[in-house]
Amino acid sequence: MKKFVVISFSLFLFSVCCINTAKVSYADQSINSEIVLRVTKDDIYFYSSQDFKDSDRFFKLTKTYFLIGADVGNSYCVRYKSDTAMELRGYVKKSDVEVYSDPRPNLIYPEIFAICQGILSFYLNAGDTVPKFSERVTNLDCYGIITHDNNEYILIYYSGSFNSGLFYVNYKDVSYTKPAIHPIPIKSSAVGENNNEKGDDETQPAESNSNVNEIIQIVIIAAVVIFALLVVYLMFRPGNLKYNKPKE
Repeated sequence: MKKFVVISFSLFLFSVCCINTAKVSYADQSINSEIVLRVTKDDIYFYSSQDFKDSDRFFKLTKTYFLIGADVGNSYCVRYKSDTAMELRGYVKKSDVEVYSDPRPNLIYPEIFAICQGILSFYLNAGDTVPKFSERVTNLDCYGIITHDNNEYILIYYSGSFNSGLFYVNYKDVSYTKPAIHPIPIKSSAVGENNNEKGDDETQPAESNSNVNEIIQIVIIAAVVIFALLVVYLMFRPGNLKYNKPKE
C-alpha cells in the first residue's frame, strides 16, 4: 500500500510540473489583439479609405514612430493620436509598416507643433484656393505634412470659437517644428537609418530569455522524472527483497 501511495504521489508531481510548463509556454505565445505598428520608411501616407487613392491621403506619417491598429486583410486599420482629442482613424498599407513585437513603448506618437504670428487661412482640403475661414492663431496641433501640386500643406486639428475639426494650412504660413527621432532605434534590417551594431545586440536579450525559460522547463521535467525513477528503484532494489536461506 505504501509503495502504491509513493508511486501515485510521484506521478502527481510529474503531471503538475508538465501542466505548469504548458501554461508558461502558452502564456509566452499569447497574442494581443491590439497590434503595434512602426513606420520605418519616409513618405508613408495615412489614408482615409482602404482604396488607397491619392484623394484619400490625409498626411505623411512620421518615420520612427508608431501606430495602434488591427489587421483587416490587405491593410491595417489604425488609430493615430489614439485616446486623445486628436484621435484620427484610417488605413495604412501593410508594405509600408512593420509589426512591432517588443513591449508597447511609452512614447508612440510624435509631438508636432506649428506657430503662427498672425491671421491664418484654414482649408478643408489641401490645394483649395478659397479658405473655409481665416482666424488669428498662435499654436497649432499638427498631424503631418502632405504635398499637393508642389505645395506643402499641414493637416491640423483646430478647436476655435466657431470652427473646429480637421483643416489644412499652408506650410509656408507657419513655423513648423519637426519631431525628433524616436528614442527607440529601428531594428529592421531593411532600414539603414538607426541601424548600428548595437541594434543587432538589442534583439538578443529577448531570445536569450526565451532560451533560458525553455532550459529551466526541461531541467524541471528531468528532475521530476529522475526523482520518480529513484523512488521506484529504492522500493524494488534487491536489498529490499527478503533473503531466504536454503534448507539443508
